[in-house]
This record gives sequence, structure tokens and C-alpha cells, in this order.
Amino acid sequence: QLQTFLGEYFEEGCFSKEKLAIGAWDGSIVLTDLKLKSNSLDILDLPLTIKHGSIGKLKIEIPWSKLGSRPLTIIADKIL
Repeated sequence: QLQTFLGEYFEEGCFSKEKLAIGAWDGSIVLTDLKLKSNSLDILDLPLTIKHGSIGKLKIEIPWSKLGSRPLTIIADKIL
């Protein structure tokens, strides 16, 4: 399922077990060493082109017990 949502933006192979950590109880998902697809920002319709891009660590925090009152948090680290 994760690849269904994020596969549009990141290269294949970014979602292997070695690059993924899921904390089911605390609602955290951590992905490492992600490679951006060259067309990943096309949806923003900006006048720029990605030749190479990567995110060293992407952490997604989902507050399962308070989805209506707390935001989903996404933290990107080591963006190149």
C-alpha cells in the first residue's frame, strides 16, 4: 500500500524491507535512502526540473488515536 501512495514520487526499490521501519503502535513510518523520480514535482507546475534528487530519511507520524484532532506529521532529512 505504501508504494501505491508514494511510488508516484520515488524510484522503485525505495520501499524494500531494509529501507523501511514501521512502528505500528506509535504510528511512525521511517523510510531511508529515497531517490526522487525526475517527474515527482510536476504536479506543482513549477518551472524547474529534477536531474537527481534524494531524501536520506523520511519520517511519517500518524496519530491513530487522535486523527481528527492532531495533524499527520512528515519530516524529511538530508534532502539533496
